[in-house]
Amino acid sequence: MAGLTLSARATLSVLLALATAVLPAVARGEEPLQIFARFKSALEANDLDAAGDRARELVAATEARHGAKSRELVNPLTNLGTVHFRRGEFAQAEAAYQQAIGLIEGQLSGADRMLIRPLEGLGETWLATDRAAEAALALKRAVDLSRNLDGLYNAAQLDTVDALIEAYEAAGLLTEAEREHQNAFRIAETSFGKRDLRLLDPLDRYGRWFESVGRYATARGLHARALQLAEEL
Repeated sequence: MAGLTLSARATLSVLLALATAVLPAVARGEEPLQIFARFKSALEANDLDAAGDRARELVAATEARHGAKSRELVNPLTNLGTVHFRRGEFAQAEAAYQQAIGLIEGQLSGADRMLIRPLEGLGETWLATDRAAEAALALKRAVDLSRNLDGLYNAAQLDTVDALIEAYEAAGLLTEAEREHQNAFRIAETSFGKRDLRLLDPLDRYGRWFESVGRYATARGLHARALQLAEEL
């Protein structure tokens, strides 16, 4: 913008911003990847209003390009659901996640990697709205898919396992919660090794679980192991 005054450049910047905000992404001819980059930036900046606008634009652009029933819509709908979830708009989040799941439900005998994210989002939405038993079903399905596709102890499932544990505990399913606490610890141990300081947090969480159910001897053993690791390493 050589030759423009500071005031003129500022005015032009405002006009460009307004034009960008008003003109839909599809009409501007933006590619889905361009829209996704803007969505990601807004979400990372916690600008949920802008992230929501970009997520809706991405859904519209993907639908225009691939059709309303295409599996390419699964991730854009999941992104939109995530924005609604973070805004506390749980009904809208549930609808977006359900729509994403419905696009690929039953395909590939149900073993479709693209189901994992919307299932996790749906489960966490139900957990946030006090529907713990339903949340546990969705989250368990997401965890099972991850284990079937990527291995029993793959580290990518840890966040989903944590949510599943929370759902089981909220639903009073303590046997199931204990099993997943054990699985979560084994995943950490497999990923980090048995002598690694990154095990301190998993050991603490596992020990506190046993404290919460009154199994203090087991809890003491885990805390002692954590202390030994801290002292030696």
